[in-house]
Amino acid sequence: MNIKDEVVKLIDKCGTNNPFLIARELKIIVMFAPLGNTLGHHLYDSRFDVIHINEKLEQEMRTFVCAHELGHAVLHKGVSTNFLRYHSFFSTAKIERQAHTFAVEMILPDKYLKENSDFGLYQLAEMHGIPKNLIDLKSH
Repeated sequence: MNIKDEVVKLIDKCGTNNPFLIARELKIIVMFAPLGNTLGHHLYDSRFDVIHINEKLEQEMRTFVCAHELGHAVLHKGVSTNFLRYHSFFSTAKIERQAHTFAVEMILPDKYLKENSDFGLYQLAEMHGIPKNLIDLKSH
Protein backbone atom coordinates (compact mmCIF):
# COMPACT_ATOMS: atom_id res chain seq x y z
CA MET A 1 0.00 0.00 0.00
CA ASN A 2 1.40 3.38 -1.01
CA ILE A 3 -0.06 5.85 1.46
CA LYS A 4 1.00 8.90 -0.52
CA ASP A 5 -0.85 7.61 -3.60
CA GLU A 6 -3.97 6.94 -1.50
CA VAL A 7 -3.88 10.51 -0.18
CA VAL A 8 -3.35 12.02 -3.63
CA LYS A 9 -6.33 10.06 -5.02
CA LEU A 10 -8.50 11.19 -2.14
CA ILE A 11 -7.46 14.85 -2.50
CA ASP A 12 -8.14 14.69 -6.24
CA LYS A 13 -11.53 13.01 -5.71
CA CYS A 14 -12.66 15.52 -3.07
CA GLY A 15 -10.98 18.60 -4.54
CA THR A 16 -9.39 19.56 -1.23
CA ASN A 17 -6.79 18.48 1.30
CA ASN A 18 -8.95 19.69 4.20
CA PRO A 19 -9.55 16.57 6.31
CA PHE A 20 -12.81 17.91 7.74
CA LEU A 21 -14.27 18.42 4.25
CA ILE A 22 -12.96 15.05 3.08
CA ALA A 23 -14.53 13.35 6.10
CA ARG A 24 -17.85 15.01 5.27
CA GLU A 25 -17.55 13.88 1.65
CA LEU A 26 -16.91 10.31 2.82
CA LYS A 27 -19.84 10.51 5.25
CA ILE A 28 -17.57 10.12 8.26
CA ILE A 29 -18.96 11.76 11.37
CA VAL A 30 -16.57 14.17 13.12
CA MET A 31 -17.37 15.11 16.70
CA PHE A 32 -15.62 17.28 19.27
CA ALA A 33 -15.71 16.07 22.85
CA PRO A 34 -13.91 16.42 26.17
CA LEU A 35 -11.37 13.60 25.86
CA GLY A 36 -9.00 14.44 28.70
CA ASN A 37 -5.44 13.62 27.61
CA THR A 38 -6.56 11.83 24.44
CA LEU A 39 -6.13 13.87 21.25
CA GLY A 40 -8.65 11.88 19.26
CA HIS A 41 -9.75 8.46 18.15
CA HIS A 42 -11.54 6.68 15.35
CA LEU A 43 -14.42 4.31 15.96
CA TYR A 44 -16.09 1.99 13.53
CA ASP A 45 -19.48 0.91 14.77
CA SER A 46 -22.42 -0.58 12.89
CA ARG A 47 -21.16 0.47 9.46
CA PHE A 48 -20.44 4.05 10.57
CA ASP A 49 -17.09 5.72 10.98
CA VAL A 50 -16.84 8.32 13.73
CA ILE A 51 -13.88 10.55 14.48
CA HIS A 52 -13.74 12.07 17.94
CA ILE A 53 -11.41 15.06 18.45
CA ASN A 54 -10.52 16.62 21.76
CA GLU A 55 -12.44 19.90 21.93
CA LYS A 56 -9.61 21.61 23.83
CA LEU A 57 -7.12 21.41 20.94
CA GLU A 58 -6.00 24.44 18.95
CA GLN A 59 -7.19 24.55 15.32
CA GLU A 60 -3.91 23.37 13.74
CA MET A 61 -3.78 20.35 16.05
CA ARG A 62 -7.48 19.64 15.41
CA THR A 63 -6.69 19.52 11.71
CA PHE A 64 -3.74 17.18 12.23
CA VAL A 65 -5.74 14.89 14.53
CA CYS A 66 -8.64 14.83 12.06
CA ALA A 67 -6.24 13.90 9.23
CA HIS A 68 -4.65 11.19 11.39
CA GLU A 69 -7.99 9.66 12.36
CA LEU A 70 -9.19 9.97 8.76
CA GLY A 71 -6.12 7.92 7.87
CA HIS A 72 -7.39 5.16 10.15
CA ALA A 73 -10.86 5.34 8.58
CA VAL A 74 -9.46 5.12 5.03
CA LEU A 75 -6.49 2.79 5.49
CA HIS A 76 -7.96 0.50 8.14
CA LYS A 77 -11.53 0.18 6.91
CA GLY A 78 -13.99 -1.44 9.27
CA VAL A 79 -11.59 -1.43 12.21
CA SER A 80 -11.91 0.52 15.42
CA THR A 81 -8.38 1.29 16.57
CA ASN A 82 -9.58 1.48 20.17
CA PHE A 83 -10.91 -2.05 19.84
CA LEU A 84 -7.52 -3.24 18.62
CA ARG A 85 -5.71 -1.51 21.48
CA TYR A 86 -7.95 -2.87 24.22
CA HIS A 87 -9.08 -6.27 22.98
CA SER A 88 -6.23 -7.88 21.09
CA PHE A 89 -2.54 -8.53 21.06
CA PHE A 90 -2.25 -6.89 17.63
CA SER A 91 0.50 -4.29 17.62
CA THR A 92 -0.90 -0.88 16.79
CA ALA A 93 2.55 0.65 16.15
CA LYS A 94 2.38 -0.05 12.40
CA ILE A 95 -1.14 1.30 11.94
CA GLU A 96 -0.33 4.40 14.01
CA ARG A 97 2.70 5.10 11.82
CA GLN A 98 0.52 4.65 8.71
CA ALA A 99 -2.06 7.10 10.08
CA HIS A 100 0.68 9.61 10.94
CA THR A 101 2.08 9.30 7.41
CA PHE A 102 -1.40 9.74 5.95
CA ALA A 103 -1.91 12.94 8.00
CA VAL A 104 1.45 14.43 7.02
CA GLU A 105 0.85 13.68 3.33
CA MET A 106 -2.67 15.15 3.50
CA ILE A 107 -1.68 18.37 5.22
CA LEU A 108 1.50 18.85 3.17
CA PRO A 109 0.81 17.42 -0.30
CA ASP A 110 3.57 17.84 -2.89
CA LYS A 111 1.52 20.39 -4.82
CA TYR A 112 1.25 22.60 -1.73
CA LEU A 113 4.99 22.30 -1.07
CA LYS A 114 5.75 23.36 -4.65
CA GLU A 115 3.36 26.32 -4.43
CA ASN A 116 5.06 27.42 -1.21
CA SER A 117 8.65 26.65 -2.12
CA ASP A 118 9.84 29.88 -0.48
CA PHE A 119 9.34 28.06 2.81
CA GLY A 120 11.13 24.92 3.90
CA LEU A 121 9.39 21.69 4.78
CA TYR A 122 10.01 22.21 8.49
CA GLN A 123 8.62 25.76 8.41
CA LEU A 124 5.45 24.63 6.63
CA ALA A 125 5.05 21.69 8.98
CA GLU A 126 5.36 23.97 12.00
CA MET A 127 2.86 26.45 10.50
CA HIS A 128 0.35 23.60 10.15
CA GLY A 129 0.85 22.06 13.58
CA ILE A 130 2.56 18.88 12.48
CA PRO A 131 4.56 17.51 15.41
CA LYS A 132 8.31 17.85 14.80
CA ASN A 133 8.97 14.16 15.34
CA LEU A 134 6.61 13.29 12.44
CA ILE A 135 7.91 15.64 9.74
CA ASP A 136 10.32 13.03 8.41
CA LEU A 137 7.35 10.85 7.43
CA LYS A 138 6.82 13.17 4.44
CA SER A 139 8.02 11.27 1.39
CA HIS A 140 9.83 13.18 -1.31
